[in-house]
Amino acid sequence: LIERGITSKTIEQFKLGFHPDGFNFAIRKSEFLHEKQNDLMKAYKYVLPVLDCDGVCRYFITRLDEEAVPSWANNYGKTHNPKGLKVRLFNDKYLHGFDIQGEYIFITEGIFDSLSLEEFDYPAIALNSVVNANLLIETLSHASEQIKSKTFILIPDNDSAGEKLIEKLKDGFKRLGLNFKSFT
Repeated sequence: LIERGITSKTIEQFKLGFHPDGFNFAIRKSEFLHEKQNDLMKAYKYVLPVLDCDGVCRYFITRLDEEAVPSWANNYGKTHNPKGLKVRLFNDKYLHGFDIQGEYIFITEGIFDSLSLEEFDYPAIALNSVVNANLLIETLSHASEQIKSKTFILIPDNDSAGEKLIEKLKDGFKRLGLNFKSFT
């Protein structure tokens, strides 16, 4: 994490973790996960909690240690959402009444992009995948009154999926009457 520019302050604040047995550890310990242990799940060693407004982790995402991927694996993502749990956005607490200082909330595709903004005390939500754009719009439709005065700033990846994400979110934010800007 530190090699990626994440300081110990942010590691502690977001309770970021690592387990040498990766996601297999969580599969063994949880009755709620509908997955089987294997060598690929062992490669998802970085634990990225999604903290609620009260600071409690009720959901988490795991991130791949690319050096630990087994040679037989050919279809995997950089992150893994636990099967059996409802997918959540990283830092969705900002949409549920968490006290936000300032007028902006940033939206990124990846969690590490979000954490880079958090390093400078900017509130940032990560979609964790462009496929979660609809989840963001749905969550915003039920969000706290506090966010209606905020300006959301999307910083997508610089690729075709990022371009499509801008258009999709622009339409969704307009429908909800929320302030939206994007940067590439």
